[in-house]
Order: sequence, then structure tokens, then C-alpha cells
Amino acid sequence: MANENEIIPVLNDDRDDSDMEEMFELLADEDKGNPEEPNLAQQLTNFRQEWHQELGKAPIGPGDSRGSPALRGSPAPGSEKNVNAAKGQEQRNDAGTAPVKSSGDARSNSASPSPELEDETDVEISSLLTESIEEKAKYLFMQGVKHERNGRMYEAVMFYKQSMQLVPDVESRVQESEGNSRSGSNQASDDEDNNNDVAEDMTDDGGDDIEALAIKLQLMTTNDLRTSCSTKTPQTATHVSALPVEILLCIFRWVVTSNLDLRSLEQLSKVSRGFYVCCRDSEIWRKACVRMWGKMSYLMKEYVSWRDMYIHRAHPHFNGIYISRVTYIRQGEPSMDPFYKPWHVVEYHRFLRFFQDGTIMMASSSEDPQSIVSKMHKNYNLPGRMIGQFCIDGDILTAVLKKDKVQKELDTGRRYMRHRNAKENLPDSEQTFELEVAVTSFGRKPNMKLEWKRYACHTRYRSTGNENTTEFDMSRQFCPYYFSRVKSYTTTAETPL
Repeated sequence: MANENEIIPVLNDDRDDSDMEEMFELLADEDKGNPEEPNLAQQLTNFRQEWHQELGKAPIGPGDSRGSPALRGSPAPGSEKNVNAAKGQEQRNDAGTAPVKSSGDARSNSASPSPELEDETDVEISSLLTESIEEKAKYLFMQGVKHERNGRMYEAVMFYKQSMQLVPDVESRVQESEGNSRSGSNQASDDEDNNNDVAEDMTDDGGDDIEALAIKLQLMTTNDLRTSCSTKTPQTATHVSALPVEILLCIFRWVVTSNLDLRSLEQLSKVSRGFYVCCRDSEIWRKACVRMWGKMSYLMKEYVSWRDMYIHRAHPHFNGIYISRVTYIRQGEPSMDPFYKPWHVVEYHRFLRFFQDGTIMMASSSEDPQSIVSKMHKNYNLPGRMIGQFCIDGDILTAVLKKDKVQKELDTGRRYMRHRNAKENLPDSEQTFELEVAVTSFGRKPNMKLEWKRYACHTRYRSTGNENTTEFDMSRQFCPYYFSRVKSYTTTAETPL
């Protein structure tokens, strides 16, 4: 009698047909001899169906370890396909042919995809992987550009290196993708002009990404320009776009002038994209830095470009004046009324103007600032004005000033006596003022504020030759200077940059 827990042997593909026939006869005899017990053949059929369902749900790969090797490669015992395959194998062996695989192997092969489907799937997966890698490389490259614009060169180089490791020509692909995104109906209507013509792309304003456009314009130079701009409306007169780029750069140097009016240059860059590229020419900004810090100046490592160094490095502005307002309270003159004590609020202004040649001009006045600003010129004799020279080291500006000598007109009768009495008219003392201020930013505007650091007066007596130095206390009376732009200072240009 067969028990319910009896282990049914599993046939391999290489067993003989005689063993399978004996096993089927044994199962048939047991079923006939024991009609009351469960039909083992029916149980085997149910087991085989469940096994097929499990195979259909979870296909077994070549590296799967589920089940025994016999179950993974052959059908359940008692299968008609197995018997037919064994008989066909015996006939082919008798005929001298090579043995073929069992039906279990055929089933496993039929369950696996065909080679054509595998190739198509591999191509799709590889294309998806390639696109994802390219997108990641572009993202890393854009991050590098962002860090470079912010002055973080170490992080920018790191992102550039990672992006080039993924895609070596990522920069050209970024430019191609941006160019394709900006291509539209305007480019399709004028193919001849758009053949490697950067000017068409420079004048197309439709649907541009601001950040991507800024990156592209930063990568461009004046050598990439064929024209600076284009006419908005048809006209018969000669347009400025007919001028070559070299002539435009000369005009821009006259706009900057020797007073280093870089603000006007920034305003000029808003005309067109071609003007923007010309105004970002590194040679213009390099000459401005040389005028400011001397011929031995070089591009410092903490700055990305000459323009970045000129904007963010501490220096005074020349297209305006620095004004400081001082207010204090003093007691008035005593009166006969004991119940009334007068007090006065005194307000006056200090003025500082810097010139490109290293000259500094300082004045103090209680008048309205508008009336004094127009008089802060070298060729104007302002009473109480002091003139000297300045130099800047880091963010500390040091200046030495002396009172301006105002020449008074002599009478005609005493004209010939002036040389005789020249020494007698000289003052007994000579004063020299020395000041130190720190150039700082005010809000988001760089170099707009001057803070007092030191102020001293050196007095030299001519009669004795002694010199006395007085250090002033940096109290509330020494308020900081704030820059104010004066348009009249840049209305005329004497020399170009």
C-alpha cells in the first residue's frame, strides 16, 4: 500500500524507457489493488499542473537555485510528452542521428524570449541608459557653469570633470541642444543667413531660456560675431550694424574714457546681444584694471575674469563724489532770560572726490551739497579745499592732503614788491593731513561706502622747524562717506580708455 507521504521518484531525461514503463505498471497495479485509496495518478496530474502554474508565474533563469536540477530541466513523471520524447529519441538514436533535448528543455526554451526580441530589448535599454547618462552629464556641466559664475572655481572644476568623464564632448552637446531649442520659423525661412551665422541667433528673442542664454553669451567672444545688431525696421541710412566689431570696440573705449565710467558701458550692453558681447570684451576690462591698480596688476585667483575683479575688488569710483553728513548740537550764547537756554543743531557736509590720475580732493562746507558738487573741479578755486594724492592697498585707501593755495590778485602799485615780500607773507606753520578710510559695500552695491579708520594732522613750524602731530578721535563727528553719482562729471571725454 502506498502511503500519502511516499516520495515519488523523479525521472531524468537520460533514463531508459524500460524504467519508465515499469514505474507506470507499478502505479497501475497499486491503483487496481487499492481502489479505496486516492488515485496517485490524479495527484500527480494536479502536482504537475501546479508546477506548470508556478513556472508560468516565475520563470526560472539560468542562475536560479529554486528546485532540484531534475525539476528545472524536465517535466513531471508520467507526462505523455516525456514518453513521446523518449520514444522519438530512441528512434533517432537507432537511425544514427544525434540525440535531441527533452520536452522540458523545449518548454524552457519556448518560455525564454527569442533572440530578435532580446536584441530589441537590449537596444532600448542601452538607448535609455545613454540618454540618462547624457542628461546627467549636461546637468553636471550646468552646475559647473553656475559655480564658475559665482566665483567658486574649485567646485566648478569638480563638476566639469565629472561631466566630461561621463560624456567627453558634453560642452558641444549643451550648445547643440540650446541651439536646437532656439531654432524656429525664423531660421527655417532664411537658411543661407543661418549657415554658421551667429548674428541670427543673437537677434532671435523668441522663447529663450534666460539662464541658458546668459551661459551662451558668456562663452562667446568678439571673434564669434559677424555683426553687432540688426535693424528693427527698414531704413535707408547706414545702420550701426554696418560697422565692424573693431570700430565698435574703439567707440566703447571712448564711452569708458579715462575716468573709467564703466557704468555707461554696462548701460550700453543692454542695446543688443552683440553689444553685450562687445561690452564683455576682456581687453576693455583689463585696461580698466591696469588704469586702477597700475601696470603690474594681474588677474587674481579669487576672481573669474577681469570684469569680476574690477567690480568686486575694493576701489573708489570716479564718476561721482563721496558725501558725509555731520550733525552735532552746541549750546547757544547766554541771554538775559534765565528760563531760556538756546541750543543749536549744526549740520555740515564733507566731500571727497577721486580722480583717475591719483588725485584726491577734500572739502567741508555748510552749504547745500548741490552748490558744492559743481565746484569740485581741479580748475576751480574753492576756499578751504584740500588736494593731495591717494593710494589703495587691499581695501584700505590712504591719502595725504594739503590746503590748496589760493592766489590772490595783487594791486598794480605793489606788483613789483611781491617778490621782495614773498617770504614775509608766508604763514609760520604748514599743515599736512593724513587720512585712512576703508572701502566697503553698501547693501548690494560694492565700493559705495568709505568708513573712517584714521585721521591725523601734521603741523610743521617754519621758524623753529619743529613738527607736531595730532591724532583725531574717530567719534560720531567722523561719519562714513556715501557715494553719489554726478552726471556732469562724465558728460565730456578728454581721452579714451
